[in-house]
Amino acid sequence: MKRIKGLIDSTAYDSRGDILGTVKEIFINKGSHQPDFATINYGIFQNFFTIVPLRGHRLIDDNLHVAFTKEQMKDAPPYVNEGELTDEIRDGLIDYYGLNETPDVMVYQPLGPDAFDAPVINPSLDAEAPSEELPTNYITGSKS
Repeated sequence: MKRIKGLIDSTAYDSRGDILGTVKEIFINKGSHQPDFATINYGIFQNFFTIVPLRGHRLIDDNLHVAFTKEQMKDAPPYVNEGELTDEIRDGLIDYYGLNETPDVMVYQPLGPDAFDAPVINPSLDAEAPSEELPTNYITGSKS
């Protein structure tokens, strides 16, 4: 089973095989413990970013292949990188990309204390959440 950290710093491609950029952040679904969305840096200096859904993606030779085109991503709802994916933003992305009709094809080892070596950031978790609950919805870092 693939590990979520394998997505970080991978090269991302659209559904036509066009290069998008480098995966920098992963958003984890608190219910399934699986990756839902990724931010991808692009541009000559990697100073721009977009958020893409991971539903329907494949990880091939350590490269991320998403199920959507570059054109679809350019017209997607805007996302301000604040380290948190609100329900409003998530719902807008789900509607825009029609994610309810896109099947998941990858399953990852659930995020746990040994599943990811990079810093784990916790911007939106309620401080009173039980300790058994997944501690984050956002991970960033490098896979080394």
